[in-house]
Amino acid sequence: MAQTGDWFNNLTQSLAFFPLETVRRGRAYFSKGQVLKLNCIEPGRHYRAVVQGREDYQVDLHFDENWETSCSCPIGMSCKHGVAALLRLREQTEKNAVVTKASTPSIRLSSNRNGEAIPAPQPPDS
Repeated sequence: MAQTGDWFNNLTQSLAFFPLETVRRGRAYFSKGQVLKLNCIEPGRHYRAVVQGREDYQVDLHFDENWETSCSCPIGMSCKHGVAALLRLREQTEKNAVVTKASTPSIRLSSNRNGEAIPAPQPPDS
């Protein structure tokens, strides 16, 4: 089982497993705000996003040692929509982490671009 915090550190490392062109296109989707929703299903392990492409695609992000993506688009796995969703998860986690005096991250709720509450990413249970 992964150590606490590995799930967040592994977000950027996981992008190295995607083809370069897929990462480039996923970054463009992320930069243009095409990740419409990001919801926590199981803190630190499973998140679900909606990414706007030719249509709205559902992307599931799963962590178990490494991040894996699955998407409702024709590619299905390791697609640009998955890259965009991983980047949004990383951004949301960085924005939500507030370091306390004890240097323990505290997570608060945020909202997506539509103002809907998003459960903040949490580290996996020890």
